[in-house]
Parts: sequence; structure tokens; C-alpha cells
Amino acid sequence: MKIAKVIVEYSAYEVDRVFDYLVSDEMSVSKGCRVYIYFNNRKIIGYVLDVYETNKTKEELEEEFGFTLRYIDSVIDTESLLDDELTSLAFYMQKEYFAPLISCFQTMLPKNLKPQSVKKVKPLTRDFLIVNDKITPSLTPKQQELYDFVKNEKEVLRSSLD
Repeated sequence: MKIAKVIVEYSAYEVDRVFDYLVSDEMSVSKGCRVYIYFNNRKIIGYVLDVYETNKTKEELEEEFGFTLRYIDSVIDTESLLDDELTSLAFYMQKEYFAPLISCFQTMLPKNLKPQSVKKVKPLTRDFLIVNDKITPSLTPKQQELYDFVKNEKEVLRSSLD
């Protein structure tokens, strides 16, 4: 049985460490390749930092580690993307710049090779202007014109005023 040391794609300090995953006998996983793993009930991308053999069973390993081990779901890369030199550089950057390890790996890879299973979506927001009738501000003539316009309209989209 093989065990892979995998760094997950989350750039949070809480998970900035290596996780152990089992490698099925049918799977060929090498150091430095990307894999799909299940982490926090989601299928995400991870980078394999090391792979080693063990004679222990899954049950023995789980008892030794104290948690349930999961298998790597699938392998993305047939060849290694990260050699020993890049891996050493990433660990150096992590310590020197106090950055999550996955962020260090991501800076080394071209955009099309960076993990994309966690997409950051910017929320759609709109700014509206509403008049507060409880105060009576002292305004310049231009400000007073805008104030009166917003007061009459009840609600005005800020971008419509540009």
C-alpha cells in the first residue's frame, strides 16, 4: 500500500499543512503531480509532495494516525510538475514570507495549471442612495440639487449618477 503526502489548495493557515491520502494499487502517483482528493466533503485539487510504501493495512494506519484515511480520487498529471528544486523553493518562500505553502506553489505555476476547483466568486453588489429625512444638512447648491433629486426619487442607484 502507498501513502501520499498531499498539500490541499486552500490558502488558509488553518489547513496549511500536509495531509495523508492512500493510493490505490491501480493508480500511478508520483511526487510533484496534481491529484483530485476529497477534502472537507468537496472534491478539490492537491499537490503530491511525497509518496512512500508501507506494509501496514488501512485499518492499522488509521489506528496509528488516529483518523480515517481516504483514497486519492484520481490523478491529473502523468508527469511531475514540481521537481525537488521548486519544492525546496516553495518551503523557503513559506518561511521567508510567512505565506501558505499552496500559495507558494501557485506562484510558480502557469495560470492554466493552478487549481481551479475552488472558484472565488465576487458577490454582486449595488450601492443605492437614500435620503435620511431626520437630519437637515447644510449643503452647497449642487449638493442641494442632488439631495432633492434623491429625496424625490426615494432611491437612486449610485452608478446612475456618474
